[in-house]
Amino acid sequence: MDITNIISKALSKPTDSEIEDRIDEMVIYPKDIDPSLYEHGLVIRRVSMLTGKTREKFVEGLTLNMLRQWMAGESSQIAFTGINAEYREFIQTGITAAEWGTAFPEFHDDDEWNDHQESQKIADTFNTVFYNEGGE
Repeated sequence: MDITNIISKALSKPTDSEIEDRIDEMVIYPKDIDPSLYEHGLVIRRVSMLTGKTREKFVEGLTLNMLRQWMAGESSQIAFTGINAEYREFIQTGITAAEWGTAFPEFHDDDEWNDHQESQKIADTFNTVFYNEGGE
């Protein structure tokens, strides 16, 4: 495949089927437990672009429609309205706030990462209880 085809494929919008396949790979909870829980948030699995570590995190307020909008080309700030910057970054890149702060300490802004502290506390508590791991 030549560079023109690679660029063309990268710039083309994904089909609805491709979006649904990506969502199916990303969303862990509650699709396998109780679909009525979708209204509260989703657990998603992402691989960190910095470390390669795979993590699953509950993102309160995240909906399937938000993921569809983002994957169809909407900016993350618009598609993920109400989701704080830390979780938007995790959804897009798999990078946690702790990884970001370690890799780029000069750009780490605690106020930006904690812009919705109450939501973050709830999500971190869920992650700790459900996955028996500390919130990173």
